[in-house]
Amino acid sequence: MLDLTVGSSRYKLSGSLEETEDLKATSLGFLEEWNETFGEQNIELRVAYRHLKDVVGASFPNRQVHCTYILKYIDAINHTHPHM
Repeated sequence: MLDLTVGSSRYKLSGSLEETEDLKATSLGFLEEWNETFGEQNIELRVAYRHLKDVVGASFPNRQVHCTYILKYIDAINHTHPHM
């Protein structure tokens, strides 16, 4: 899944460009948060994060943008499924 969302896979995600860009930003945002939280203790995570950032050139989203997207997503789910 991460290969698809960061664009390093030869396969493409289905959905609109906006949906795939949102998924990519969300995936990278979570990876960045995990690295900040657990990277010190988890060398594999830290190496993967640095590889994506420095070698692949993944553009990690601004934390505020990421949080705004997550809140928008939760709000959309609540409106679609009010009893969840």
